[in-house]
Amino acid sequence: AAPALTYAVCAAAATRQAALRGPDAPPDRPGAGVRTGPWWRVPVLLEATGLTRALYPLAYLVGIGTLTLVRPGTVSGPVQVLAVVFGAFGLYSLLRILREGVPLARQLTRQADGPVAETPRYVLLEEPSGTGTDPVLLLFPADADDSAPSRALLRLLAPGPRKRPWAGLPAPVGTAELRGRREEPFWAVPWIDGRPHWPADAYEELDLADPETARYLEELVPARR
Repeated sequence: AAPALTYAVCAAAATRQAALRGPDAPPDRPGAGVRTGPWWRVPVLLEATGLTRALYPLAYLVGIGTLTLVRPGTVSGPVQVLAVVFGAFGLYSLLRILREGVPLARQLTRQADGPVAETPRYVLLEEPSGTGTDPVLLLFPADADDSAPSRALLRLLAPGPRKRPWAGLPAPVGTAELRGRREEPFWAVPWIDGRPHWPADAYEELDLADPETARYLEELVPARR
């Protein structure tokens, strides 16, 4: 039978995964996206809001509209219709981002400068989503020994470029400072080695007696021997 999901077992899995990924810090992006300040100056948060992607179709609409006005007849009807459709989609996306994504990004930067809520031990694992290798911090009590079970998890935004999304993340095991005011939902920002790492979801307490949670953890820590 597979051993229990203790700190020692999870830490060993995290170390194996880190070894398979290789070095996580690319030379051209040292520390990118892991500083505090206005949210739009943090590349990870700016990308997470989707703001730049929403501006592309609007820019296309403006470009086609300008060309149509300056040089009538140079843009065909179907292209104009396509530009309007793209522009409408971009406007809808922009309004949604301004209503949801931007306020959350602002909240995260405030949380990053907030008080230390707790200092758990962590292991850094890969999300078993099947669509990528999103980072997950599995959290343990600060005084946890090797036999302690996990008590919470925190999914992170991958800070690196698309080809190396894990670049810039911390060591596979260590201690984190969870910063921010405790409120529901608790958007904790973990500081590790003096740098913030940005959460993709709110802090999640684990109910180890729940079958769904147990199944997820089994997938999160694979190939245990």
